[in-house]
Amino acid sequence: MPELSLLTIADHQSWHVVLERIGIRDIMFQPCYAEVFERYGEGRAHAVVYRVGNHELLYPFILRPIDPTLLDQAGLSAGRFDLCTPYGYGGYVHNVPAAQAKPFLAGFRQAFTERMRAHGAVSEFIRFQPMLRNHLGSEGLLTSLSLHSLNIVLSLDANDDEILRRCRASYRQCIIKAKAAGLELRQGMTPEALTTFCHLYDLTMRKHNQTGYLNFPERFFTLLARALGGDLLLFSIENTGKTVASALFLRCGSYLEYFLAASDPEATAEHPNHLLIFEVAKWARSEGFKSIHLGGGSETLVFFKKGFSRDIREYFIGKHIFDQDAYERLTVAHYRCANRDWTPSSDPFFPGYRNKF
Repeated sequence: MPELSLLTIADHQSWHVVLERIGIRDIMFQPCYAEVFERYGEGRAHAVVYRVGNHELLYPFILRPIDPTLLDQAGLSAGRFDLCTPYGYGGYVHNVPAAQAKPFLAGFRQAFTERMRAHGAVSEFIRFQPMLRNHLGSEGLLTSLSLHSLNIVLSLDANDDEILRRCRASYRQCIIKAKAAGLELRQGMTPEALTTFCHLYDLTMRKHNQTGYLNFPERFFTLLARALGGDLLLFSIENTGKTVASALFLRCGSYLEYFLAASDPEATAEHPNHLLIFEVAKWARSEGFKSIHLGGGSETLVFFKKGFSRDIREYFIGKHIFDQDAYERLTVAHYRCANRDWTPSSDPFFPGYRNKF
């Protein structure tokens, strides 16, 4: 008989045991990572475990309460909520052979949907992990499953000279010039280094007029460092003792995850970001990592990352509506408060009732 159970952070030992049985070492599926977003105030961290015989699945998510005022305006009872994977990449992981994955996932989605509907869930947003391609098998099981963007992976299957040779020609010159100018890589998660990163991150957000979700405050990074410990790595590029670029990476088993980066806008001409990725690649290769997931982002950011590798992975997102009537009533009420009209095709933001316009 299929079994479905929900775990919280208090069940972290059981959470770890399931991941070990499945064979997943990616830090973004661990309870400590989900807990960061719970402590940050986004909602309650959970993981659902689904078992059929020896086949097992684990799916971490944040359960987010919906604003009681909005629920009242929409004529809905209190206590409704939605689900979202923590920032980064996630989705569900399992130990089922590919040939059997589709029916297994169909059984999971049916059981999970029934449980969530019974408890008042409205919608669900999933950021799948391109490195695991764990969106496969979910076709037709969600309200929508779509290609969001292309991500870049830097393979570490060659020596340092070959990794440099694979870079875009102009990037090779940038890296060589940066090294010749005396720029150097530093690695270490110290309070001072993290504070400097936060300062540079704030400068970077201001440069790009970023006021949305990604405009993380220092508190978020402090929570991240405390929770992840040695699985969060901080690398910096220094020029005569001054940090001009800095980036956070996550240990994810055989690969590194390029998480968030920042640099001094006045040091762009020194090419610190080019040197940082190349030097981190050298370090990661020496430490036994097989690749670096550089990720995606805006069009200009993806172009930058393509300068280091031609290995492209597809990044899929999943959207699911548990209660269509509640979803529409909430979204209409939310738009009405902003003096806007809403129709199902008027705005791609999901869920529509959380759109910050």
